[in-house]
Amino acid sequence: MQFQRARLLVGTLVRAGVERAVTSPGSRSTPLVLAALAAGGAGMSRGLDLVSVIDERAAAFFALGQARATGLPSVLICTSGSAAAHYLPAILEAREAGLPLIVLSADRPVELMDCAAPQTTDQTKMFGTAVNSFAEIDLGGPMDPLSLRALRRTAVQAVFRSRWPRGGAVHLNVRARKPLERPEAGERHPAAATVDELLGEPLDVGAPSVGPDPHALDRAARLCRQAERGLIVAGPLPLPPPQAREADADVFGLRELARRTGFPLLAEATSQSRFAAGTAAGEAGHLADGLGAAWAARGGETLPSFCRSVRRPCRPVRNGFWRPALRLRSCCRTDPGPIRPDWPPCFCREMSRPPLAESARGWRQRRPIRPAADGVVKCWPCAADSGRRPRPPAPGRKMAASRMGMRRGR
Repeated sequence: MQFQRARLLVGTLVRAGVERAVTSPGSRSTPLVLAALAAGGAGMSRGLDLVSVIDERAAAFFALGQARATGLPSVLICTSGSAAAHYLPAILEAREAGLPLIVLSADRPVELMDCAAPQTTDQTKMFGTAVNSFAEIDLGGPMDPLSLRALRRTAVQAVFRSRWPRGGAVHLNVRARKPLERPEAGERHPAAATVDELLGEPLDVGAPSVGPDPHALDRAARLCRQAERGLIVAGPLPLPPPQAREADADVFGLRELARRTGFPLLAEATSQSRFAAGTAAGEAGHLADGLGAAWAARGGETLPSFCRSVRRPCRPVRNGFWRPALRLRSCCRTDPGPIRPDWPPCFCREMSRPPLAESARGWRQRRPIRPAADGVVKCWPCAADSGRRPRPPAPGRKMAASRMGMRRGR
């Protein structure tokens, strides 16, 4: 009976879009791990990519990396007791970064609470406000169709709440009683057919679409046209799909926005834009000290260090709750709510529509020294990556660097 409810729980997570799970060894989590291994059964076109990591803290950060790379929630499965407590650092990171996680913590039944039973502690809402949502599940619960549908609904809600309105962790505390093993071959529970039927039903998990505020877009377009030398600063963004990476597609629209405005694109290391072919992109970490920004648009998360380092006040277009405290002339908010991974491409597409061709007049005046400036910048990344001292530029390049304010030693 417990295996069937665990199979419905994990199978529904897979049907709702979960593709990866990270487990850590333990006895009480046996039904969940067995269900994860069987996740490619009836009604599902794909299985679950399962990885076992002994240490729970390492497992949590491994799953966090998966969520950052894919944009999809990864499932963490651990045994009862203090095991789940080691997930807390990664859960806090997930909350701050807006990354989706689903924690399945195995727990002992209520009759073993407060009686000195081994590997037993109060796991109810143990992560407090660090998670987006919490739910309690009893694998020994009823097997009637209504109860099974309620379990299915809880799993779907977990996937939804891990991604909306802001990415973060969802905690499902799953109580299990012995025997924890899968039934013997040939033994089929009467409710197995109902579970197969539920897993075979169509399931769509979506989220409300978020679009930039039209009034803020108009304001941002005016700022672009008024800027003498504008900059586009790209912060952390999720990895594009493999097909887009192979085709060198402009998934987030940053290159098109840079082309339409004529603004240089300063790409942070995790913006997925630093190595794109055909992109006039600099590295924000090396160039920010020498460039005076009149306007800056930001995709992804915050770049407070850049805003602190530019020499002139900047006007960032933000997409979250963060309001930079230093060197800001104005703040233009273009989204109606929290950070969303689909927000930067939507903003870039909308911003590429207005006629912004005259925005880059300040940069066009400096194009004659662009080749020399490129030569100065070209020696910096290899020095930063390898730890070696940068090569001194040629005399002509040193003069160009001096004109742009990019003297060595700053």
